[in-house]
Amino acid sequence: MLTEVVEDSFMVPFSKILSGDDAREKAAITLAIITGYDVVIRMMRVKAHADEDRVALRQRIYKVFCEALS
Repeated sequence: MLTEVVEDSFMVPFSKILSGDDAREKAAITLAIITGYDVVIRMMRVKAHADEDRVALRQRIYKVFCEALS
């Protein structure tokens, strides 16, 4: 059931947005980055990001996505 939810809610829409023959792989990388980031911040209670300027944080995350999806 979780697989279907992830497929329908994330993989299919993101695969359509991302370009190239490897769009599905890019979608999987995106999901891995998002979920991994969330686990670290929430479960490990990393305070450094909570104190960071939101604009700076968005820029750092954007760079990670650009590198991962290039």
